[in-house]
Amino acid sequence: MTFSPDSRFLAAGYEDGTVKIWDSASGALVNTIQLTIQSTACTAASLDISSDGKTAAFLVFYRAGTDSVVGRIKLWDLAANRETAEFSSDAGTVSLSPDAERVVMAGWDGTVSVWNIKSQKRENHFTKSEGGYASAAFSPDGAQLAMSWSQGRSVRLWNFSYRSEVRVFTQDGGAQSVSFSPDGQMLVSQGLPDAKTGAVEFRLWDLKSGNQILEFEVKAGSVGFRKNGDIMAVSAEGRTVKVWNARTKASIKTFDCNGNVLFTLFSPDGSLAGAGLDDCTFYLAQI
Repeated sequence: MTFSPDSRFLAAGYEDGTVKIWDSASGALVNTIQLTIQSTACTAASLDISSDGKTAAFLVFYRAGTDSVVGRIKLWDLAANRETAEFSSDAGTVSLSPDAERVVMAGWDGTVSVWNIKSQKRENHFTKSEGGYASAAFSPDGAQLAMSWSQGRSVRLWNFSYRSEVRVFTQDGGAQSVSFSPDGQMLVSQGLPDAKTGAVEFRLWDLKSGNQILEFEVKAGSVGFRKNGDIMAVSAEGRTVKVWNARTKASIKTFDCNGNVLFTLFSPDGSLAGAGLDDCTFYLAQI
């Protein structure tokens, strides 16, 4: 599930191969996309939307034969509502560069590949894996790529212009995802859930100095940024969702849902907090 970069729309992929897009203000369903591969039903497992809101990337899986599962990356023109390209993929997640000229595929095998969309040729392939599955994210200006591994101890920052690694950050116990602040000045790494408590450790890094700014834990949580640069955290306990300032610990908002919360997220502009429930419904709250 993801927001459009302008926070106007919310998109989700389903096991039957459909992708639904809603207006985040009204809750109205505005588009339904049916994805198939060679007329075969597939599952939409991951998706991303470009910064201009014109292009979407979908990671889909389908069963080929009895024991074989095949992955594909589909690129979609949202205005024309049609597929524009397709890539073979063993990835677990997919992300678009802000200008929609590149797509990065982070694999279950720990590899990370960057492909040029126009030429459909691979530009970069990172095989240095510290174990487990990989995660990757483009910086807001598209100049850098952050990578992490679920069984590793580092988050690595690659610069496309320098064609080299420029920073390495430490995340003990592995990181399941990485993301940049909207201004590109900070990086957030998200650890793995604690086996006993379910709490997840987040670390906030300053990219210029390389120093760690903040470290905190939340349960079933995620982080987001306000326009003024404040970092927010949202956590869930059963049916209750709490939003707070990660720096000051001050409470921002608390709301209850009609079901157990499985995951949470923020809109890119920091104005909305969302919660996905165990009955496949989704809550949005103004913050």
